[in-house]
Amino acid sequence: MANMYPGDVNTTEASAQDMDTARTHDIRVAQWRFAILELTWASADETDAYVTIQGSIDGTNFDEFDDSRENLNAAAGTHTWDIDCRGWHTLRVSYAKGSNTAGTYTLKSRKEVAQ
Repeated sequence: MANMYPGDVNTTEASAQDMDTARTHDIRVAQWRFAILELTWASADETDAYVTIQGSIDGTNFDEFDDSRENLNAAAGTHTWDIDCRGWHTLRVSYAKGSNTAGTYTLKSRKEVAQ
């Protein structure tokens, strides 16, 4: 992934997660300017799972971002979100498993820290 923003940039990669369980991933972004979230999935046995991105200004109450829903409607794929984090405390990535009983996904977050 190319460095889209100058400054202090770090990448974090979560370990592969099984697609047979719904879960959320919270990412504290209070000091970030921008985030690039990349979701990669493979070996899904169904195509009705989806992911949404939510934001919170206090780390407790979350609102879904408009147009953040990504349907994982293929056995494998990648999707990237580019998010302006200014004003947000926490981002939440919510995975809904649909009918999946197999497969894995990996979530990467790349950040630029506010100067």
